[in-house]
Amino acid sequence: GKNEGKGFILIHTGDKAAGKQPLIRLRGREHEVCWRSVLIFPLGGCLRQQALLLVSWKWFDRFILFLIGLNSILLATYQYRASPDEGWNWVIDNILDRTLTVFFTLEFLFKVIA
Repeated sequence: GKNEGKGFILIHTGDKAAGKQPLIRLRGREHEVCWRSVLIFPLGGCLRQQALLLVSWKWFDRFILFLIGLNSILLATYQYRASPDEGWNWVIDNILDRTLTVFFTLEFLFKVIA
């Protein structure tokens, strides 16, 4: 059907003794993953599964790439000789930089948990 292969499917749990990692299927693609992310997020946990689904979503990567492009444009338009306390520099420093930092930090956390 239309939603076939879109979720999280555990193909096999792996074998620690043989050094084989668990194998999962996400959005129709197979991935080897670790049993626990950061030693605290188990593969069967809801948070880990949702993080895996989010970071494997094509629009997640597209959104992050858009933010990287936006950040590059902001760096190029920043007026280094002008005062950082007024005009466009103030908007970049006090609003856009902080917003982008939050999004990039969230991306980092989701990818580490996944």
